[in-house]
Amino acid sequence: TIGGGGTNAGNVISGNGGDGVFIAVNSASLSVATLKANMIGMNAAGTGSVGNTGNGINISNASGGTTIIGSAGSGNIIGGNTLSGILVGTADLLTIQGNTIGKSGAANARGILLNTAAGATVGGIVGGQGNNIGFNTGNGIALGSAATAIIRGNSLHDNGALGIDLNNNGVT
Repeated sequence: TIGGGGTNAGNVISGNGGDGVFIAVNSASLSVATLKANMIGMNAAGTGSVGNTGNGINISNASGGTTIIGSAGSGNIIGGNTLSGILVGTADLLTIQGNTIGKSGAANARGILLNTAAGATVGGIVGGQGNNIGFNTGNGIALGSAATAIIRGNSLHDNGALGIDLNNNGVT
């Protein structure tokens, strides 16, 4: 677990010369990865950008494990990163809930990019599960051709491109 749900349990993960957090989860070495209540690419107050030069969170190989990014009441604030707020290369059993991804004055290049994600859940219908995804310079959420996801209950606004791009290829 990186961060947590209690007062001051999160980390400030900002200003790094690459990705803020890199996750490779598999059943052989690490079966569950959880990130909650962290400031990623932001200052400690969550009010200004101290971006990472890569992605805020890069999930490279999480097949066979469970990855949880945020939760109702314990979301991460992810902004100001040069690339995506959250980049998912490969993931199964992925849940992204309760996060703020992109803020005014602290844009990511993209909010969430799911390249290969089998059955990911982004947001939810219970109070607090939805993500606030806004002010990113590109898409709010983009899915690659090999990604499947349930996307619901999110607030997508003020992004520079599409709110949701279902094939990561723009308007077709």
